[in-house]
Amino acid sequence: MKKSYIIPIHVPYTNEWNFFAKQEKETLTPETVKKIIEYYFKNSKKEEADVEIYFSGDSFAGLEETLQKDILECIEPYQKEGKISGIRITTMPKEISRAKLKLWKKYKVKEISLQLFSMSVYLLEKIGIQESIKHIQKVAKKIRWHGFSLGVEMLIGMPEATKLDEQNTAKEILKLKPHFVTIEPVVVEKESKIEVEIQKQEYVALSIVQAVERCKEVAHIFNQNKVEEIKVLLPKTIEKENNIVAGPYHPEFTMLVEGAMWYDAILEKIKKMNTKVKEVEIEANPEDVPNMLGFKNENIEKLKDVYDVEVVITPNKEIKKGRFEMSMVKTYDDMVEEMQNTKNEK
Repeated sequence: MKKSYIIPIHVPYTNEWNFFAKQEKETLTPETVKKIIEYYFKNSKKEEADVEIYFSGDSFAGLEETLQKDILECIEPYQKEGKISGIRITTMPKEISRAKLKLWKKYKVKEISLQLFSMSVYLLEKIGIQESIKHIQKVAKKIRWHGFSLGVEMLIGMPEATKLDEQNTAKEILKLKPHFVTIEPVVVEKESKIEVEIQKQEYVALSIVQAVERCKEVAHIFNQNKVEEIKVLLPKTIEKENNIVAGPYHPEFTMLVEGAMWYDAILEKIKKMNTKVKEVEIEANPEDVPNMLGFKNENIEKLKDVYDVEVVITPNKEIKKGRFEMSMVKTYDDMVEEMQNTKNEK
């Protein structure tokens, strides 16, 4: 099976509406795109892989259509040579048009990710976005009808957003039938519009613990409804840690959320065992093992400290990603019996 690699290309933030990202002076050009691609091929491993371009950051559809065409044309030769297998773009719903969809189809764009942030009209208006839910639904349908994979990006911790708002947004997003979903916590950077609200004490950013919990709850909704791909990421705007004013920044934020989800799944299975458990063995796909252990093995330590259960996790390639098998190694009755036998032997 071929590996898959992404060449990320950042579209600089220039739009007035963006509440969370600082504006940038740079613009994206075909020459810049070509340099990034060439740099990747020069410095990446030479093994066979599916390579895709991912335009993230500001809305790709917000670029002038002539510029979009020029950028996509500069990628086309790499596609014809078989070096690049597809293109992904990020965009705002209001900037989608039939003409743009036809252009993107012509140049083999595979995935379109909509920057929705929220499905609450009130919360969107708070950050200066005028968008109707009906229009979002119409755009999502158009994207799927044209044969693109549909992605959706939502935010956790928007101004005035509650846990219930975020869960309702997740349920509304499910109605759009997305192929993949990206969940991002709001992290406040210098020179962004939201920094002003922090300074006025009109907005309080989430802590890391709060953000992990709320991201986990939303991811669980998507997981239960079998969304093909769910990603929890820090905002793509973050360049340097010292640019951050407030919010749940953590270099391993994704691992914290995925670890919390695995912890809940393991604990639920332990609780379903009809006896007092002392030790269990878990078999899981090797790619899942780090997240199951948790950041700095915190899941294993927490199960030991809180529930007095020893957990051993063994990699097993035969088990599908996202699943695990658990077997009971020792119960408290076994432990008591061992202690009694030892005592009798003395």
